[in-house]
Amino acid sequence: MANYSDFLNLSLPGFGEYRDSWWEPINNNFIQLDSWAQGIEQEILDARFTMGSLKGFLQVAHDQYGNLLPTPEVISSRSSPIFGFQTPAPEADFLLNQRLDQSDWEVWKAREGQADLRALTAFKNPSPRTQILDGHKTITGYPDWMEFAGPTVTAKGSLQPIWLLIDGRLARIRTDKELTITGGAGTKFIYANYLADGDAGKIIVNGDSVTPPGGDNAGAGMTSLDTNDHPIYFNDPNIGSFATEGVQAGDFLNVLDLADLGKYVVKEVGTNANPKQLSIIGLFPVGNQTPINYTISDPLAVSLSFEDTETAAVGKICIGEAVFDGGTSVTEVRPRHFRDVFISPWVAVNIDGTNGTPYDDSSSTPGYFQAKFPHKLGSTFLDIDIQVSQANDGSAPVERLVTTSLTADLDINISNDLVLVEDSALVFTKPTHAPDTFVPASSGATFTRGAFDQGSVVDSVNSIGGDVTGSLVITDLSIDNGVRAKWDRNYVWIKNVVGAKFYKDYDGTARKTGYLRVIVRKRG
Repeated sequence: MANYSDFLNLSLPGFGEYRDSWWEPINNNFIQLDSWAQGIEQEILDARFTMGSLKGFLQVAHDQYGNLLPTPEVISSRSSPIFGFQTPAPEADFLLNQRLDQSDWEVWKAREGQADLRALTAFKNPSPRTQILDGHKTITGYPDWMEFAGPTVTAKGSLQPIWLLIDGRLARIRTDKELTITGGAGTKFIYANYLADGDAGKIIVNGDSVTPPGGDNAGAGMTSLDTNDHPIYFNDPNIGSFATEGVQAGDFLNVLDLADLGKYVVKEVGTNANPKQLSIIGLFPVGNQTPINYTISDPLAVSLSFEDTETAAVGKICIGEAVFDGGTSVTEVRPRHFRDVFISPWVAVNIDGTNGTPYDDSSSTPGYFQAKFPHKLGSTFLDIDIQVSQANDGSAPVERLVTTSLTADLDINISNDLVLVEDSALVFTKPTHAPDTFVPASSGATFTRGAFDQGSVVDSVNSIGGDVTGSLVITDLSIDNGVRAKWDRNYVWIKNVVGAKFYKDYDGTARKTGYLRVIVRKRG
């Protein structure tokens, strides 16, 4: 008796029944055909999703010619609040590639011929374009981020990041960075060198610290998924701790091989309380991958170097000086001050004796003071402002002292000779002398001829008589608010001009005690 197929309901004769002219059974072929047709139908139904037909579903994404239609997200991205929103007229709409091109051109024009927007910002920076911005300092504002031991100078970025402006670009030292000094004895100038994107300032290479160098952990990296199947994690089971190695959020993770090849930005260090794990901003293109060679770098890192002379050059900044003995030891370091400005603390001054402060460089001579200040700007091209106050914090009025004075030993000589030249032919029979010559010089004196009396003449000189010579000594001629100043590349010295005088204040009061502050600015 015949049976029927499940899907097409084809008649399936029993074995040996209804043979065709080839005398072959056909029921097995019908079953195969039925299974095939059923599979095609299921594929079509699955492809329709919730639409009533496969055509209806395809029309959502394709036009009548089979071209892809933009999705709602793409249509939305074609509009712009700057260049205009989408309008009903299709010809007024951006295509997506036009929309992206428009933004690209805007960025290109905004660069104004520079390599990138960062370079443009640096180029147009109106302030001094190369200087030390910030770093660890003492309570009085002195930089103390530079140390030395043996021949090694250390920039202590671990205490506080040392922020630098190099040709208008921000850079930094955020860890303890060492530099070994060599060569002959003398002053060595320490430089920080700019590194584009920090590529040469690698923190980790294949799981090894760059400084000091470690072993070879090549290929130890791996990418993995989070709980939502997002490929965002990077692991290195051999690293120990990324945080201990100095990796921070914002660093560049450079994957060197496999399908995840590329540069990524670190979002978090020690993700999920795992010190061997990082998470990135964005996604890795592939899910789990291993083994991976990689590097991690600080995009704002610098390298350190030293030179025997200080020479201005593009891409570097002198951050300090080291005095080297020419053998195995640095004997002194002098870090540069921040923002090319030195502001000293208020220093007590008492002209009746020494100051008794760390900045006093005077003898014990009463009436005089001398103060030495470490400006450490590495230049003699300076503006120096000397201020005084009666309060040790400047809360009392602040006044400025000048750095010019007159000598206290100014002699003025006066000489005024009076000369009377007699006429040799005197005729005493006349009531007066014959005409004589009187030379008053510059005295303004006058000569009066006396009366004739029995052959004698009684004359007189008014105002000044005889020959006058002499010297007038001015014992205390000076500027009331004047001090003397001198400076070199690292220090400035201040001392008073006249003994027993500090300064005369705005109201005319002579001050013998008070407080003095020096402000030094580097020009150029």
